[in-house]
Amino acid sequence: MKTQQLYSLTLIVVALWGCNNPQGSQHENTTVSGEILVGVDESLAPLVVAQTEAFHATYPDAIVRIQTYSEHLAIENFLADSVQTIVVTRQLNAEEQALLNKQKYFSKHTKIAYDAVVMIASPEHPLSTLDSVQLQAIFSGKDSQYPLIFDSETSGTLRMIMDLYPSPDSIASYFKAAENTPEVVAYLTENKNAIGLVGRSWISEKHDSITANFLNEVKILSLQGLDGAYYQPYQAYIAQKSYPLIREVFIISREAYTGLGSGFTAYAAGDKGQRVVLKSGLVPATMPIRLVQFSEKNNSKL
Repeated sequence: MKTQQLYSLTLIVVALWGCNNPQGSQHENTTVSGEILVGVDESLAPLVVAQTEAFHATYPDAIVRIQTYSEHLAIENFLADSVQTIVVTRQLNAEEQALLNKQKYFSKHTKIAYDAVVMIASPEHPLSTLDSVQLQAIFSGKDSQYPLIFDSETSGTLRMIMDLYPSPDSIASYFKAAENTPEVVAYLTENKNAIGLVGRSWISEKHDSITANFLNEVKILSLQGLDGAYYQPYQAYIAQKSYPLIREVFIISREAYTGLGSGFTAYAAGDKGQRVVLKSGLVPATMPIRLVQFSEKNNSKL
């Protein structure tokens, strides 16, 4: 196994992207005031909760309510106009975009972060690393001794794995689906050979006590990259694209005017929002970053 240098990430601030309230605006819902509902892929919930808390602290007249869904349901509700802003890990496809255009709406996609799908297991699990051959066998169902559990049967995490590792057999025949990420962790504590797949921000001790506790209940498996070395989902390895299960995070809006959805998006993609991304264990998408090398012996946590 190759030994890798470890790095931390810091944000280089080169611009400020604020959310200013237009003088004299008569809209009840402006870029910094009013109330909106944002649909969120459940695997991204800790990140978006942190973003809304920071946004509310800066703009106390704004109320951004969060509703968590699986990725499929978030996009379905978006297309049905039940929610005008969503946070998911893919862009709309051509069919979805055509449906939106038919409704005389246009979508705006804003990339705010790079995320990772993390493979976790009980501390008593026999494996600590997975090479590319093992990953292929597990995701194709050929290796059934390590059952998989996802956060939802229609989750973005599952969709990503199906895209990366297409199989002639239905993946539904050999995986289990929970209702949310905490249920994945709970399942692993009772099933020592199982492997769970969760979003990166759920296992970062930098957010809150719930996600911090997850790190005490599971271990994170190292995955083999294209160069043959093994990587954990550290931010530097996500930024360098060394970790193999990386995905993008988008805010998608169908807002017909420049309202609170636009203001929240601008905040998340701006200086303060990108700092929240960094603190949540993900990699900022709109601000330059630099890598700072540090000793492996001092790196005991993600």
